[in-house]
Amino acid sequence: MNDPDLEIVATKVAEMIWLKFQNRYATAPPFTSTPMSNTASTNRFFLSVGSEAPGPSSVFYYVNDEWMAAELCKLFESELGESSEQKISYFMIDSNDIFQLLLHLESVDELAIYTDPDLGVYDATPSENVVRRARYYSRAQHWESKLESLLKQKAAASKNQSSSEQSDSKGIDSSSGGSASSKEPKNDTGSRATSASEQTLEDLLKEVPEEDCRNASYILLMWFAQAYHRMLEATTFHAEWLTAKDLNLNQSYIRTIQVLSNLLTENSYLSDFPEKFEPIFQDLYPSTIADVDWQWMVAPHADGFLATVQKYVLSKRTYDPKKDSPGWIILQMFLDEVQTAIENANNYDQSMRKERQRLFGSKTKSNSESANAKDETKPSSGKKTDETPPAESKSNTNLSFPESAKWSELSIRFLDAHNVQVTFRDQSQRFHFTQMNMADGRSNTKPAKQWFLLELFAKERGTITWNSKGSSDKWKKHKQKLCQTLRNLFEIIGDPIVYSNDDKGWNTVFEVRET
Repeated sequence: MNDPDLEIVATKVAEMIWLKFQNRYATAPPFTSTPMSNTASTNRFFLSVGSEAPGPSSVFYYVNDEWMAAELCKLFESELGESSEQKISYFMIDSNDIFQLLLHLESVDELAIYTDPDLGVYDATPSENVVRRARYYSRAQHWESKLESLLKQKAAASKNQSSSEQSDSKGIDSSSGGSASSKEPKNDTGSRATSASEQTLEDLLKEVPEEDCRNASYILLMWFAQAYHRMLEATTFHAEWLTAKDLNLNQSYIRTIQVLSNLLTENSYLSDFPEKFEPIFQDLYPSTIADVDWQWMVAPHADGFLATVQKYVLSKRTYDPKKDSPGWIILQMFLDEVQTAIENANNYDQSMRKERQRLFGSKTKSNSESANAKDETKPSSGKKTDETPPAESKSNTNLSFPESAKWSELSIRFLDAHNVQVTFRDQSQRFHFTQMNMADGRSNTKPAKQWFLLELFAKERGTITWNSKGSSDKWKKHKQKLCQTLRNLFEIIGDPIVYSNDDKGWNTVFEVRET
């Protein structure tokens, strides 16, 4: 294979991995060349400087991968020397430790504004500690970029070497005048035999770690459960008024329930899943779902299954596979399929909303319809950035808020670290943090700080004071962002969070609580 096209190589790899694992995942291989996004885990690995116990005042960088954290520490050790007093180490903060995660993330993010070597540009001169950590921040950022680039170059060099070896082998055969039996064998159709580069890939796939297969199984289950939930919600929410035949959506739905069924019956890693999966519908044709009510007939099943999957996957402690690893490639094979299913559901939802508006009209528009109207001219790829499990778009807000709506009528209940149930009067809907525009701008699939603050309000039963654990002046900025985000999302007049002189802290006007 001379100068192989990267897309063709990626497809070949996907095909070989599929042949090896098809009995565990599904019945027919999907193909994709879309980069994989970060998935379930939100644990962070922080780099710290100093010999004392690490904390917010010593951290200067964070990554999502332990291997990268270890390599960065080695580079700092090489540059500073083993005997240096400024010892560099790393440690992990679990995603469930909300207080520590928020404090350490803030401490690192603040360093980004102190990377200018001219200290005179700052209104207040930063301390020596901040200057040193900011310098290490810039160094780590540079090294991380270089390491990722070197990994890509190494992979490309390996492929070129394999192609070169194959070419040399052919040259020796032809120059030595060997017999037909010594030349490259061909099959009945005249196609060439497996190349040396493909042989190398096959040998690599034979040694896929068992743990990578297990981890991929959990992530795939979570992805397809989300797609299943979204397709049911998008179609049956409108079924009492309107239905339409959508072949693309129906194909995605049938494929999704096939994959879920195979995952939970054929995959030995999921043998301890606590319940049997039985799809509520076998298809989404109008004759199947007409007059079906989402809230009372479908939501209990869809919400219940997704909640069971989330609890199950969270208990397994999944991790982000390294890019280009066999486990990463396994997930690559399915990512585009999951995203297409969710995109088809979103397109159906949007078209039904427009049709309802045209036929019946409405005194008030839901937030999702307003968002759709603003984005009608923008192309929608339906793709995730490289840090996300498949997430639903912000156009999925089905709640409607009249002008008389009050914050006190709104309730937010956390279902887990990434999802909440929002209730307004007699309406209720599940939201992922990405739907509420609370994703970290750096990765777009990790929660932003206002999400952590909202979760902290839930833990503190709606009131945060200076006596609350981890309280900080920096929260003022995040509180302002949180208020603005909630106002934009729900379009309710007034402040959702107010200061209380009695409590000497902030109170949410709406109800917010843990599960």
